[in-house]
Amino acid sequence: MFNSNSVSQGAGGAGVGACICSNCYISYNLTSVFGCDGGGGNGGWYYNCQIISNSCNYGGGLYNPALAQDCLIQGNTGENGGGGYMGTYNRCWIIGNNSAQGAGGVSGQYGSTPAYLYDCLVVGNYEQGGGGGLSGVVAINCTIVSNTCNGGAANGGGIASYNLTYPNFLTNCIIYGNFKGTTADNNFDPTCNNYMGYCCTITNAGVFYEHININTNNPNFVNGNGGDYHLQKGSLCIDTGKDMPGVIPNDIEGHPRPADGATGRGVKWDIGCYEYSPKGMMFKGF
Repeated sequence: MFNSNSVSQGAGGAGVGACICSNCYISYNLTSVFGCDGGGGNGGWYYNCQIISNSCNYGGGLYNPALAQDCLIQGNTGENGGGGYMGTYNRCWIIGNNSAQGAGGVSGQYGSTPAYLYDCLVVGNYEQGGGGGLSGVVAINCTIVSNTCNGGAANGGGIASYNLTYPNFLTNCIIYGNFKGTTADNNFDPTCNNYMGYCCTITNAGVFYEHININTNNPNFVNGNGGDYHLQKGSLCIDTGKDMPGVIPNDIEGHPRPADGATGRGVKWDIGCYEYSPKGMMFKGF
């Protein structure tokens, strides 16, 4: 446990720095001045950790982790990237983080290095001046829902980016039901550039993007209002994703991809962080 540490001068990581952490609880750490990176941790590797209620300038939860895998990143606060800033996130739950700019959930570095997310659930994050969920990312098989930005002209409830030179790259993702202020299905910053393939989303007016195989139907979650973002039988996100062998071998709960969804469309990757099986699966979560 790394709990309730404080850094009051320029440094990296109020909680941990450049460590290998497994089954750790990292919470209530903070940095109090500009220039400190990573409220919960700076760099390093995190496996099956809970990174909760940390605070920092860049990366309230984590700053540039080499890998965060099977982690809960929740309730962190940052000036730039509430849950995380840069780094790689695999099978993570990124929930209810807050940021002043960049992204409430996870942000890449401004105009330079993206953050990489695989099989992540990004839900309920808030951002005051950019993207509620993500900004400046490469995201594959992620579910990005119910995130909110404050309603500024160049903000996006789900996704934002810095400018047309530094786009987001989104494959097999659900970007749905995000908010700009109180406006629903405002999923993208209208000034940003998104390269999307095999995604389920509603693209609000004014978005600049290149896309193939975009599904604009409701993803049909089991109980989105109740926080269950597994896919229901009949969802058009089942067996319609892009096959990513060697890149996405398992879903967020560790189930192998692809699973036969019994749709008649063949055994293909699903869209989103959960792979559907009509036979049922053991569910993992925090």
